[in-house]
Amino acid sequence: MTGRYGAAGEASAWNVAFEHYYWDRLEQAYRTASELGAGAAGSGLVGFRMIEGEWFTRKHSTMHEAEEWLTIEAISDQLPESVERLQQRIVESCDRVAAKLGFDHGPDTLVTVMASEANVPWMPGRNGYCTDKYPYEKICIPSSAAHDHDDLDHVIQHEYAHVVNLNLSNGLCPLWLDEAVAMVVGGGADRRAWSALATGRAEWLAPGMLGRSFLRDREDDRERDLVWLGYQQSAVLGFYLADLKGQDSLGELMRGYSNNTMLADFIMRIRGDAPTDEALNEVFGLGTEELFERAQVWLRQGGHA
Repeated sequence: MTGRYGAAGEASAWNVAFEHYYWDRLEQAYRTASELGAGAAGSGLVGFRMIEGEWFTRKHSTMHEAEEWLTIEAISDQLPESVERLQQRIVESCDRVAAKLGFDHGPDTLVTVMASEANVPWMPGRNGYCTDKYPYEKICIPSSAAHDHDDLDHVIQHEYAHVVNLNLSNGLCPLWLDEAVAMVVGGGADRRAWSALATGRAEWLAPGMLGRSFLRDREDDRERDLVWLGYQQSAVLGFYLADLKGQDSLGELMRGYSNNTMLADFIMRIRGDAPTDEALNEVFGLGTEELFERAQVWLRQGGHA
């Protein structure tokens, strides 16, 4: 290992690849990742596939400025309509998210329509994902979404909600709550999964376990089902909060992470208060544990999206 990767080992070499990746320097990231391959015991396979898919798209795509804050990356001859019409649809979807969460567009965002060649079962985040890159937030959507207006609206709203959450909360929002807001904004509640959670046929997870559920292996059938249940439990939490005070309260919740004075933040750190508990208490008057308990009761009593 030291002969191939240097004294720091393979992990350090992958850090170089991902440093390029997070600056969206995809050619350099791909070259570095190609030298590493799948890594020891396949540990780098997921990262390699993401880099490979984005780099293949970058090689064949062109950039189009839709708004001052929004750029669209796409392969024109793989689109079912003009780039201009696609831009309009994406802007409209982002506008809907901004209206729901009370957000002013501003953070630079790149939406990449992935190459059709990347729409394969082994591609991580095949149905769409959002990555906090530099100097912009990057949303990647599958090529198939460009061919279905409803799917396009759904995936853009879901992923752009992550952009909004990231910026309003200063990156402090935990994964389960980030997904809860995105599931409300983008839709996608599954009645069968909700029924399983309500009746106990599917386990209702505690906050820490719910956050970890999104990190399971999505290429394994059973693990993928558990990931989906994680999304659906987050959806229940999000729709419960929206039922309490409306969807715009979810935007207020995200602001609750970043609207404290320096003194208030200092006191929170001294007392060991969790940022999520503080934000939830500010907007809804309850903490994380109470949210999970109340949302489960709400679901069992017939709560719905």
